[in-house]
Amino acid sequence: MGLVLIEAALQLMSLAVHRRAVSAQTPTSDDEYRILCIGESMTFGTYWHEPDQSWPRQLETRLRQERLGRNIRVINAGVVGINSDGILEHLDEWLETYRPHVVISMIGINDIGNPLVYEYPGAPEVPPVIGRLRTYKFVRLLWRSMRSPKATTVFDQPAVDADSKRLGLAVLGAEAAFDYTKSIEVRREMARLLGQEYHYTAVSRAILNYARPDFQKRFFKTIFGADIASLPDLQQEQMLTSFRQAHPDNFAAPFYLTTFYRRTRRFAEEEATLREALKRPRIAGYAALRLADFYFQAKDTEAANHWFDQATRLIPQDRVMYVVLGNYALQAGWYRKAAAMYERALALRTDRPIDLRDTEYRRLGLVYRLLGEEEKARRYAERDAELSLADFRPQTRRNYERLVDKVRARGSLMIAMQYPMLSVAPLRKMLEDRGDRIIFVDNEAIFKDALRDHPYAELFVDQFGGAFGHPTAKGDALIAENVLHAILRIL
Repeated sequence: MGLVLIEAALQLMSLAVHRRAVSAQTPTSDDEYRILCIGESMTFGTYWHEPDQSWPRQLETRLRQERLGRNIRVINAGVVGINSDGILEHLDEWLETYRPHVVISMIGINDIGNPLVYEYPGAPEVPPVIGRLRTYKFVRLLWRSMRSPKATTVFDQPAVDADSKRLGLAVLGAEAAFDYTKSIEVRREMARLLGQEYHYTAVSRAILNYARPDFQKRFFKTIFGADIASLPDLQQEQMLTSFRQAHPDNFAAPFYLTTFYRRTRRFAEEEATLREALKRPRIAGYAALRLADFYFQAKDTEAANHWFDQATRLIPQDRVMYVVLGNYALQAGWYRKAAAMYERALALRTDRPIDLRDTEYRRLGLVYRLLGEEEKARRYAERDAELSLADFRPQTRRNYERLVDKVRARGSLMIAMQYPMLSVAPLRKMLEDRGDRIIFVDNEAIFKDALRDHPYAELFVDQFGGAFGHPTAKGDALIAENVLHAILRIL
């Protein structure tokens, strides 16, 4: 009898919330139809393509092409690096400012842990009649919260906070002094200890990127006390060469010198600079990988493969660098080499056997799928899901539910969109208690289909999400086209 009363109370509470939400679903009536897109860098779009190529901007273009007889406006409220806590803090202001008719959310990737996992492949099914009971859902939510390893994962230990602060200060100090070798080494340690995708990407960029103009300006000001804008090219080259002679083990030397030669289109000198750096054991591996990329950009596949293989020999033999090498091989379309690097990284996970936030399993599931080895892909994907289940966090669930409630209270329609390559099923389960008036958009199938016909690098610029990365303009076009269909159903 007690359970019956609890179930009745929960159903009545749900019905009251649902009725309030339905009564609020009356958008503002004016000539402008506004769509608010909220998320992180996946929504904002950053340096990898022009602002008008982000998926919100492409969505606006496509909607206007449909000639719907309305003035369509799509607002891009994506914020680079934000998590769901930050999005929720801004939400009231966005809703008040833009008064959107529709809100599209793709959030959670920057939250602690793997926030969008609700169930995992192979999880036991319950009979539908039980699954619909509010009592069952409430008990399951309590069970999931208890399963969250608050006291067992290393990420919740005070030592990790101390390491994070210590290493963060060390990185800031090294980069302020333009000691890039030390910066890379500290970032490798951060990736090993903290396991955050950002640090893998930061290591890769420090090795492979060319310096932005603002960094070049700061470098010349800090190191030489000079304004780069007032220096002729010859003087810049002389100063950079003298810096290399004075600091041969500092990777900032080849980094800025090759940037100079790339800008002035002196490719032979760029190549010679990297070959010179190969003579310094401390930075030889980084130089070899940069040289591989030099030849890859020049479309010299044989030389690029040779120097990539040299990099695997010369680079520090740790798990982080193998992941960095695997990421580069994946981006280059060398899927077999990528699998080999990720396998090596996985074999070195002896320091932390249960390393819940690092995503070798997810990466291996992706590359074996790209190689057509479905059985291996399935096995690694299931292992990734199993570890992700153990690392469940309630942060995203709590914030997503509050987001939905706030959006409905304002009278806006809600579209919840999943990231590329990830199943939408966990997102549906996460929000199932918010009723059926949420439109879900699945980006898993379209990207998996696209990867059968296009190289990974045509759709993503990196691998920050493990099985996916920040989209290229073509990747953003896929997202825009996919969500377009959901909007057209509304209109």
